Amino acid sequence: MGTAATATAMTRFPRLGSLALFACLLVGWAGPSPADPSRYEPGLDPLVGVHLVSWSDLGPAGAAAWESAVQDVYDHGLRAVAISPVRFVDPATGHLRLSDGTTSLPPDGAIEAALARAALLGLTVTLDPFVEPDGFAFWRGDLTFSGSAADAFWADYGAYVLDMASLAETYGAARMTVGTELRALARDPANAGRWTALIEAVRQVFSGQLGYAANWDDFADETITTTFWEHPAIDFVGVDLYAPLVSPAVAAGRGQPSVATLESAWNAIFDDHVGPGVPGLLAFAAARKGGLGMPCVVVEHGSVPYDKTSAAPFRAQPGRGIPDPWEQRNDYQALLAAADLRAEVPASSGRLEAIYFWHWGMPGADGSPWYLDPEGDPVEQGAKAAAFLAGFASGDVPEPGFPQSRGQRRCIDSLNAGLAKLIQIGARQHVACLRDAAADRLGPQSLEECATADRRGKLAQAKARLERDSQRWCSAFPPSFGATDPATVAQAASAASLDFAHALLGTPLASAGAPSAWRCRERLFRAAVKCLLVRVKEFRRCARTGLEATVDTAGALASACLGADPKERIAKQCGAGGPISRAIARDCVQAGADLATSLPGCSPGDPTAAYSCAADAARLAACRAATQADGLPAACN
Repeated sequence: MGTAATATAMTRFPRLGSLALFACLLVGWAGPSPADPSRYEPGLDPLVGVHLVSWSDLGPAGAAAWESAVQDVYDHGLRAVAISPVRFVDPATGHLRLSDGTTSLPPDGAIEAALARAALLGLTVTLDPFVEPDGFAFWRGDLTFSGSAADAFWADYGAYVLDMASLAETYGAARMTVGTELRALARDPANAGRWTALIEAVRQVFSGQLGYAANWDDFADETITTTFWEHPAIDFVGVDLYAPLVSPAVAAGRGQPSVATLESAWNAIFDDHVGPGVPGLLAFAAARKGGLGMPCVVVEHGSVPYDKTSAAPFRAQPGRGIPDPWEQRNDYQALLAAADLRAEVPASSGRLEAIYFWHWGMPGADGSPWYLDPEGDPVEQGAKAAAFLAGFASGDVPEPGFPQSRGQRRCIDSLNAGLAKLIQIGARQHVACLRDAAADRLGPQSLEECATADRRGKLAQAKARLERDSQRWCSAFPPSFGATDPATVAQAASAASLDFAHALLGTPLASAGAPSAWRCRERLFRAAVKCLLVRVKEFRRCARTGLEATVDTAGALASACLGADPKERIAKQCGAGGPISRAIARDCVQAGADLATSLPGCSPGDPTAAYSCAADAARLAACRAATQADGLPAACN
C-alpha cells in the first residue's frame, strides 16, 4: 500500500484496534457501559444494517429501483446498508460478464445510483462485490480455475473489483470487501500472490476500510489468515456467518429455540468456538496483527422463516419446510443481544463493528427465502424478523408475539365456542320472549325480566360446560394472549345479547304496541340475531385458522379476525338486500307497522335507517363480545 493512500485511509477510517489500544494505555479502559440489548445504542453496539442485492438488471428502471430500495432501508430506521454488485463467471473460460445468456445482472450504473442515494442519506455503506457461476450452477465457494482460465479470471475479476473500489471511493463508502465466500480460491496457496496484488491495487484506489468476507467455517484457515488478515492493508475480519446455532432437536417446534438459548449460542460463537475446529470469531480477530487485534464485521447473517432454521441457517428450507417466522425473529433478536456493547471494546478485546442481515427486499430479489420486508408476508417475506430489525435500529421495537401451542389454541377455541353458544342461547331466549309477549303469555313478568331470566336452565348448562372446557385446556395450557376466563366470557356473552336487544327495542325492552309492531319486532329481531351469530362464529373460525398460522399477538388477532369474512357468510346474512332487509320490507313495511314505534331503540324513520340500526347493532355486539372475551385491544365503534 502506498504512503499517500495509507495516510488517507488512516485519516478517514482510522485503524480502530490500534487507536482503541492507545486510548486504553493512556486512560485505561473502564469496561463495558450499562447494556440495553433491546435497542440500538450508537457507539456502543455494532452497526445494524441490511444487504441489498438484485439478480436482475431491472431494465431501464434499474437505477430508480436501486435508489428506492436504499430509500426504503433509510425510511425503516436503518442507518447502514451493504450493497452487493454481482457478476457471472464462466467456469470454463474464467471470464466475467453481466449476463449468462439467461439472466442479466445489475449494471454499474444501477450500483452507482444506489451508492449516490446512500451517500445523500448519510448511510454507512459496505460495498460487497459478488461473483456467481453461470446459471448459479453451484456455490461460488467451489469456483476454481487453471491455465488460461485462471489468467482470464484474475484479469476480469481484478478489473471488476477495481471498478467497484472506484465507485466506493467516489461515494464515500465506509468499507468494502475484495471478495465474498470464494473459499477454494482463497484457501489455495497458489493464489496468494494474486490476492496480494489485488489487495494492494484496491488500496491505491479506495481509502476506506478494506476486508474480505470469509465463509463462517474457514475464516481461521491458515492460508486465508496469511493472505488476508495478516496483510497490512486489510483492516477488518469479515465473515458470512451462517454457522449452526443449535441441534435440529433443540430447534424443533414453533417459536423454538428461545431467544435466551440462541443468545447463549451466539455468545459461544463469538467467544469460544464457531464449530468443530473453528475458534470463536471475536477471540480469533482479537489475536490478529500481533495481538493488536482487528475489528470484525459480520458481512452477512441470515436465517429463514422455517422451523429448524437456527440449526442450518444456510439452508433455504430446513427440516420439512414447516413455517416458523418466530424462530427467525428469535435468531435475529438473540444475535443483537449477544452483540450488545461489543462495538465499544478495543480490537484487542474482540471488537464487533457491524452486522449486516441478508437481505432486504427489493425488485429482482423476489423469491429468495431470506427476503426481508416488514410490510410483507411473515413466511414468504420474513416480515416478523424484518419488522424487528427496523424497530431495533429505530428504537421502536414491535410487540414480539408468541405462537400459541396446540393446547393453548384449544383453550382459546373452547372459550370462543362457549362465547358463541351463550350468545346463541341468550338471543334465542329473547326471540321466545318476544313471541310470548306478542301472545300475551308473559304473565306478571316484563319483557326485560323475561329476557334476563335463564329459561329451562340452558344458560347455566352452557356455563358449566364452558367451565369444564376451561379447566381441561386452559389450566394446563394458559395462552399468552387471546383468552380470559369463563366468568369474563359469560359476562361478555350476556352483555352482547342484551345490549343488542336494547339497541333495537329500547331500554327497558319495549312491552307495548300493536300486533303489527310485535310481528315486525320478532321477525326483524330474528333476522338480526342470525347476523350477530354468524359474526361471532366467523370470528371463532378466523381465530382458529389464524392462530395455527402466523397470528401471534392480541393486536394481530383483532386486526385479522374482527369482521373477517373470507367466505362471505357475513355479507350473505348481514348485507343490504339480505335477510334483515327482507324482514323489514315483508314483516314491517308491508304489514303496516310503524318502524319508529316498533323499534324504539333507534326509532328509524325509513327502511334504510331500520336496516342500518339492526346491522350496526349486530356488528357492535359481536365486536364487543369478542374483544371482551378474548382480551383484545380493539375499539368497537
